[in-house]
Amino acid sequence: MTSATGAHPPLHRRYNEAEALQQIRNRYDGCRRKIPAKQIAMLQKSQEFVAQTRRLYELGYKDSMIVVIIYNIIMNRHLAEAGVNLLNQSEAVGAMREFVARRIRKTYPVGAFLGAGFERARITFLSTVLITWGFHPRLQVVEPAVIEAFLRHRMRFFELDFPHDPLFDSPPGDWPAIE
Repeated sequence: MTSATGAHPPLHRRYNEAEALQQIRNRYDGCRRKIPAKQIAMLQKSQEFVAQTRRLYELGYKDSMIVVIIYNIIMNRHLAEAGVNLLNQSEAVGAMREFVARRIRKTYPVGAFLGAGFERARITFLSTVLITWGFHPRLQVVEPAVIEAFLRHRMRFFELDFPHDPLFDSPPGDWPAIE
């Protein structure tokens, strides 16, 4: 991406590194408390899942992003199993709030976190991140590649993380210290 100001576009005016690091800390903290350790262990043992995440690591994705994608897949599976009508906004929001308040006990097969379902959850995550930064959610008209490029080049989204060995590598790492 080239800009009129040089080889790299300037950071967006809404970019704030301290806020970005707090969002990362919140993602790790929330997901660590919510996703069952057994689910993470299942995914760490899956060669298919590790290969999938290795490709994401090569693209600059961090564990703080991957664990939110995992969490969203778990939530969507739960909502589908509960028969929640996601087209009914008040029903969907109420069910999501209830889900977020609960402790997750159920684990899902590794296949639930592979392929097209994972890709949909990844794109949804990127779109949601824009909303977190305060951008208007007219995202249906924006291509996922454009959202990813904006986050990469204007918000430094793929540059920040807390030091740790990747959770989904061979051998698997552990959650970062986020004090």
